[in-house]
Amino acid sequence: MALADLTGASLALARSESESARFGRPVFRMTVPDSYTDADGLRAAVLDADADVIILRYRSSATMIPRLLAAIGHPLIHTPALSYWEARPARYVPPPLPEGLTVRSDLGDPAACALAVARIGEIFAGYVNHYSYNPLFSPELSLAGYQEWAERTIRSSPEDSSVLLHDGQVIGVATMFREAAADPAQGEQTEVALAGLVAGTRGRGWYEHLLGACIARTQQIGAARLVISTQVTNAGVQRAWARMGMLPFDSVETTHLVRPGLL
Repeated sequence: MALADLTGASLALARSESESARFGRPVFRMTVPDSYTDADGLRAAVLDADADVIILRYRSSATMIPRLLAAIGHPLIHTPALSYWEARPARYVPPPLPEGLTVRSDLGDPAACALAVARIGEIFAGYVNHYSYNPLFSPELSLAGYQEWAERTIRSSPEDSSVLLHDGQVIGVATMFREAAADPAQGEQTEVALAGLVAGTRGRGWYEHLLGACIARTQQIGAARLVISTQVTNAGVQRAWARMGMLPFDSVETTHLVRPGLL
């Protein structure tokens, strides 16, 4: 989901083929723009969709939407909001790499991509995301979804993803893609899809070098800002972003609408 999807005037609703195949049930994705107030239109869209679960997102400041959702009558699973942060490459000064650490960017080599995807499985094992709140989605399949997401992002833009190595071993992965900024005058921006370090290497300040590579790449391609998001409950990584001089700028809610009788 791009934040620009929330600034339009109409609903966006579509079946997620990858999630439907992975979880073995029809899963749809929906975004509701800030200005949406048509209760009947929202209800009709939900009822017409042949979905077991609709994963719906809307900006936290859109106070009307929770009331519209309540009127539909479907069971709702509310999950922690996504907190969006930004980095301005022109303002960021990267720290020197400690001895033993190196960064490799451009994961176009198939073996490099496969290793990065495998590491994503280690990095995000046990991670609490919006799927975690829905008993219809197993943790194992949810983790597989993160790996699929990482592989898809790397393959679509291999030159924009990076790995962090310690003594030659991959210990961190960051996948990133480019998109149009919400304000057309700002041109292009980058967004980090997934970024993290394997267990046992965290808490040493090394994460900044991984994300710093993404900021450097953003500057290299001439984009004005880098965007990243996480659940508001993920305080540790947000403290790291704050130490890097990044700033929060938006918040998006994720709610699962579940077909009655499934829970």
